[in-house]
Amino acid sequence: MRLPRTGLRAKLFLAMLITSAVLIGAIMFSAHYSFHQGLIRYLNEIESEQAQALAQSLAQHYTTHGSWKELRKDPKNWNRLLRGTRLHQAFGEDPTQTPKGRANSRIALLDVNENRLVGPPLPLHDARRYPIVTNEMIVGWLLVAPSTVVTDALALQFKHEQGRMLSLISLIALLLAGIESWLLARWLLGPVQELT
Repeated sequence: MRLPRTGLRAKLFLAMLITSAVLIGAIMFSAHYSFHQGLIRYLNEIESEQAQALAQSLAQHYTTHGSWKELRKDPKNWNRLLRGTRLHQAFGEDPTQTPKGRANSRIALLDVNENRLVGPPLPLHDARRYPIVTNEMIVGWLLVAPSTVVTDALALQFKHEQGRMLSLISLIALLLAGIESWLLARWLLGPVQELT
């Protein structure tokens, strides 16, 4: 009679362990997804502040030169303005790493009529717009394309640390679930063994 009892105990243990593992996996996946989305929202807020600062710098440039001719004539002037900000160090390309003479692929400058002046062609319906205002008049638009790729070193390090912590918590929870499943299997089958 020992073999059937052992087999029943093992089956009950495996059933409870698998159920616990599925629940732990679902909870950890939800936690990881929620954390990732929260980090993206946080970085988007930072990027929005940096884009507004860049729009102010562009407004000063327009006030000084009276037009966008300097930026259109020489793309290096546009790259210099980008390198003067921290915009896109959190997402996508870093302006300080772009080759000379090439604008960042996620930032573009439009005139007041939304004609592209500098930067790559970006989809207007997806990109976020920031007005460039001088003397209470809009003289252009700063366009920033959305991105969900995190490249900021500190943000990536924090994300990896949280991922390792969630993995460790998952392993500990699975181990505790295994011990609890084994004890429950023994406790639930105790009366059956006595009856047998």
